[in-house]
Amino acid sequence: MAGTIWLGVGISIVCVIFVLNVLQQYQEYRLKTGTNQGGQCTSSHLSFRLVAGAWILAAFILVQAYNSTLFTYLVTPLKNPLINSPYDIPERKDVHLLIRKGGSTDNFLSAS
Repeated sequence: MAGTIWLGVGISIVCVIFVLNVLQQYQEYRLKTGTNQGGQCTSSHLSFRLVAGAWILAAFILVQAYNSTLFTYLVTPLKNPLINSPYDIPERKDVHLLIRKGGSTDNFLSAS
């Protein structure tokens, strides 16, 4: 499972690099073909900022999810169950059951 996660991260990094290169070439082409005669000069780095912001947001969410899962795993106590099967109930003196006297459960446990 960890291998598929790293494969996905690697593929996404390659895709982001490809998208950034395509956006950069598009921006350069647009600046070369367009004329700016005293008009508003827009920033050519807006697309990079949007992609970088989305990448940082996704990384932040993944890190927070990983940290919360790791914290829960480390803090959760691991206790062994008191019994492993119903047949262990008569042998354990620290397990107290409330059952109806004369019922089928009482008859089964009394017979054991």
